[in-house]
Amino acid sequence: MKKEIHQTLEFLRWKGKWWIDRQSPQPDVSKELAEGLGAYMIYQSDFQQALSDSFCTMWQSPLNNVLQGTRDGGKSDSDSKVEDSVEEEERIDDDFEDNKFITGFD
Repeated sequence: MKKEIHQTLEFLRWKGKWWIDRQSPQPDVSKELAEGLGAYMIYQSDFQQALSDSFCTMWQSPLNNVLQGTRDGGKSDSDSKVEDSVEEEERIDDDFEDNKFITGFD
């Protein structure tokens, strides 16, 4: 779970930088359109960073709870939910591999 959180935050930061990197002069557009595109790119960059910050704050407490349960050596309620979720995903993967979700194909 920590890896997925890290990857999500890194992607959002990368996407914010990607928008800023697109702010090169565009000779084929009017001054007004170039200004609007630039403003849109800045907005998108700021939005990606805000999402990253928001997710970081939102996920900090649950992640600390999971880590605290691990340090205590016991299983927390979130551990049980994660295990149930993993078992459900494995069942779905098995069904998918057995073509139970695809009709008309062998």
